[in-house]
Amino acid sequence: MSSRERTRQQLDPAGTTGVRQFTIAVAIGAWVYAVVVTLLNFREINDPPLAILSVLLLSTAVAIVWIATSPLRAPLTRRDNLLIQGSALVAYFAGATSTIGENAFVRDDWGPVVLGILLLALGPYRPAQEIAATGIVGAIFVGFVTLVQVRWFVTDGPPLAFVVVAVTPLIAMCLGAVAYSIGVVNAIERWQRRARAANRGHLEEVRGSIARSVQQDRVTILGRDVLPFFGDVLAQDRLTDADRERAREISRSIRDLMVLEANRSWLESLVAQAGFESGADEPVVDDRDQLAGGMSLDQRTSIRALLVAVRQTPEFDPGTLRVRLVRDGDLRRAVLSAGFTGPDAVPRSAFSPYFALMRTVFDGFDVEFHHPSLRVRFWYD
Repeated sequence: MSSRERTRQQLDPAGTTGVRQFTIAVAIGAWVYAVVVTLLNFREINDPPLAILSVLLLSTAVAIVWIATSPLRAPLTRRDNLLIQGSALVAYFAGATSTIGENAFVRDDWGPVVLGILLLALGPYRPAQEIAATGIVGAIFVGFVTLVQVRWFVTDGPPLAFVVVAVTPLIAMCLGAVAYSIGVVNAIERWQRRARAANRGHLEEVRGSIARSVQQDRVTILGRDVLPFFGDVLAQDRLTDADRERAREISRSIRDLMVLEANRSWLESLVAQAGFESGADEPVVDDRDQLAGGMSLDQRTSIRALLVAVRQTPEFDPGTLRVRLVRDGDLRRAVLSAGFTGPDAVPRSAFSPYFALMRTVFDGFDVEFHHPSLRVRFWYD
């Protein structure tokens, strides 16, 4: 993805992972409701195969909800939403067609309620504008189908009244989903603005702390190597060839250390601080072109969270982590690999919230797990 949409899933992917159980339960509940209503009104069905087809099509919509809301497939896209709503609309049409000529009451049709429930279930995953547009299209479709069936209703009344009765559940739940999406997104964005403001307020303090830390490192080097050397030279009151060679070695080691620290990227510093072990013939991070520096703050945060989670996993095999970044035209491609011990290690499930976060902040993302190796690929501009 090149840019984020204003949805809870993309603004707070880790937090949205816990909502999935509710979404699936609601979607399954909608399917159960449709089946129960179909059985209760079986006497009104004049085409049973078509009624069965409607239930199967609704099952397809629920299955898409199950698959598309998985953290391993995040984020849920507009195409996924259209597939879900399209399958549900076709299911409703098939169910309504199966009762043509026999449908006595509009109030016992399951279509509008189920369509509304599905919109409500997808509130955390799609923008408010898209939910509203989908609800309007669904309401127009339901209204049209209701007008076609008016002639067979046992209750007399103006056609518009039947349309209002039919679309009210759908419109009500659509408005609920829109209100939820707007409210949650606004709350998350307010929190992010406050966090950024607090971060700017503490920036100078952090810089001062870093400067003091760097100064302390330099003092440590001086106290450990340079000052003892000067003390030895002053004690013997003369400079020998051995002293000159020792001075060159101290100078070279300090220079190499400073160059190494200056060239070390934030990613290399992170893996060093986390205690990841380098291999005998290769470092943990292979970033010869310093591409890690081109990542955004959100991208760095997602990688940092994943690496910390990997390091804290008991099944992680120390010394197997490798991160390689290469340039590919305008893209920067990265591969992160790690090994896990134990026959029951399932890192795809353990790290799914972190994968969901990375899917939303990188332009492309892919993950593979073939025991015992986990391989994560991602790329960005």
